[in-house]
Amino acid sequence: MFATDTPTADDRKSTAWWAPDLSDTEVQSRITNAIARLKKSTIMRRQLDLQHLRMYGGAPMVGYGLAMFTKPSRMGSSAAGLNIVRSCSDALTAKLCSDEMKASLITSGADPGGWEVEQKAKGLERYLDGLAEEIDEGDIIPAWVLNACVMGSGVLMGITVGTSKNERPCIDVMPLGTVQVDELEAV
Repeated sequence: MFATDTPTADDRKSTAWWAPDLSDTEVQSRITNAIARLKKSTIMRRQLDLQHLRMYGGAPMVGYGLAMFTKPSRMGSSAAGLNIVRSCSDALTAKLCSDEMKASLITSGADPGGWEVEQKAKGLERYLDGLAEEIDEGDIIPAWVLNACVMGSGVLMGITVGTSKNERPCIDVMPLGTVQVDELEAV
């Protein structure tokens, strides 16, 4: 079999390069262990995400501030009068999302065949512009930018929707709790 040939189903069964001698239950066990390891390694990130969400939402931070050391003088609302985190995040989101986003490709560091690379980049930019027109982003981009402002990162998921004849691209914002990040691989 040559490297350019498409592998058949029989080839895939016989050349399981990722787990050649494991049964299905052993493979499932290894995958489950890997996911558990990822969840365990991201505990600090999840705690920080929770802290950032509480700061944005104006929720009282248990264990922070003068409330730890003094008795409250009056029992009132625990919500902050001015939530600077929310104000700054909302203002930055509005500023960044006021204009339509456009992807552009930079070819200034291209090899000596610079003209050909520039022409390919222009074609790719036209393709990306067409894709951006086809995708109805609506409130998706502001939600993504707000996630990035509050949590430090935002995750977009690109999918296709529809049947094979009328398939169209679509994007959606992924909540950070649903995405597992391998801290060692992401650096």
